Amino acid sequence: MPFRKINKLQVTFLVSMLFGYELISFFPGLLEMESSRPVSVGYRIIVFLLGTLVILKNRLVLKPQHFLIYFFWLLYLLRLVYDTAFVPGLQTPLVDYWAFSVIIILTSLACTTNFSQSTILSARKWVLIVLCIVNVWGLYNNITQPKLVPDDVLVRADANESFNTLSFGKAAATMFLVCFMIFMEKNKMIYKILLIVIMALSIFNIFIAGSRGPFIQLVLIIGLYLLSQRKAIHIKYIIWLAVIAIGVFTIFPEYLDSSRLLFERISETGFSSNDSDRIRGELFNSAWEQFLNHPFLGDSIETKIGGTYPHNIVLEALMTTGFVGGIIMIIITVGGLKNGIKYLKISDYNWIGAILILNIISSFSSGSISNDMLLWPLLTLTVNSQIDEVNGEV
Repeated sequence: MPFRKINKLQVTFLVSMLFGYELISFFPGLLEMESSRPVSVGYRIIVFLLGTLVILKNRLVLKPQHFLIYFFWLLYLLRLVYDTAFVPGLQTPLVDYWAFSVIIILTSLACTTNFSQSTILSARKWVLIVLCIVNVWGLYNNITQPKLVPDDVLVRADANESFNTLSFGKAAATMFLVCFMIFMEKNKMIYKILLIVIMALSIFNIFIAGSRGPFIQLVLIIGLYLLSQRKAIHIKYIIWLAVIAIGVFTIFPEYLDSSRLLFERISETGFSSNDSDRIRGELFNSAWEQFLNHPFLGDSIETKIGGTYPHNIVLEALMTTGFVGGIIMIIITVGGLKNGIKYLKISDYNWIGAILILNIISSFSSGSISNDMLLWPLLTLTVNSQIDEVNGEV
């Protein structure tokens, strides 16, 4: 297999783009800032500059799927131009829509450059380090600054004021996936022990965050991974994890107690008493009605009810760009799922496929076209055919 040097610029860009925000979200509280916006804006400027450098220093490799993605973005930007000029009173500042859109387009273009296998492996290492810091720091905040509620009240834990419960659970699920896939490879025993500890921390953080979506997505992706690797999987590693999990839950029952809120929320899914599901259902209905009223060109970048995005990327595409944009979005997401599953089958690259699938699934219940900084770059990255050239048969 040909060895190519690590491209440090691409590594820095990938890690910063994927999970840099999660890390910097702790600094406003640490610095006792009144608002997190200056730090957030500074972070996005840095990612924008890194993406620009990657584009300038590397050759773009554009495939037909890329052009489909950017055609959709052309439709979305036309809607954004129209709403900017003729629709007053939007709830989200227009500058945010434009800034996020520009950053997403640029970072996704940067991800169309070829990333060598050594660069991908280096990025995986640093992604895991960043996620460990984020998860440990988030747990530390919950231990040292617990929410003051009665003992019999279950409350979801966030990592900090800028990093909500859903994002905290998602970061924990992602860390588990990266660790699990490294664990299933041939590693020294000391590394496997360390990975088990990190995975235990991941599950605990998912429990205390009470995040249904990331937990369900984690289970689905682990199932897909094991199915795709059924001929190469080491059964003994699965048995080890099962035995260790049973042992931990037996010795430390309070670990399992922390999951009560999560499983209560899962059991309440779809019931009218669940405010989160009820509000999301109203947003879904609003987006669908707006599409039905304006099926050809779409209606608006925001829902009539709530003045926000509908938390479903396909419904949002229909609402903003009409029938054509909605069909293109379905094609893009199906293609993304296929590419993600392909990546799951390949050692060293499987973590990218896992993160992409997690974000595609979450986009149907919490996603937004112009506010999802991971989905679009990962969609363009996994279209890249360099993986076939490096690894041969997929």
